[in-house]
Amino acid sequence: HLPDPLPYIFINKEFVQCKGKEKVDWQETRTRTVDDGDGASHQESYEVNFDGSKELFKVKIVLSSGRAQVPAGQWVYPFSFQLPEGLPASFKFKDSAWSHGENNKIKAKIEYKFKVLSM
Repeated sequence: HLPDPLPYIFINKEFVQCKGKEKVDWQETRTRTVDDGDGASHQESYEVNFDGSKELFKVKIVLSSGRAQVPAGQWVYPFSFQLPEGLPASFKFKDSAWSHGENNKIKAKIEYKFKVLSM
């Protein structure tokens, strides 16, 4: 049996945490020569995966501060946030003729997260 929820909580601060993160990954198909052991060899293809990420921004917007007793229920906190200028765009790229005929796939993804947190 779960305990009954509290009719209120005490908080010191409420804020929205805004984060922007850039992620990129790509795959290259490469070819290597494999020795068969009897003086002969053959060509073999293999995949190489690359990835990386970078934090673009991290901002806290204070919605309320100071110790407060907040009753149970749903609350609405209006706020606005302007994304920083110069953020990169998301894209996908696939071309079998790029980079000396190797098959390459590149994918970049931009993530934006917004969380409301209480302390």
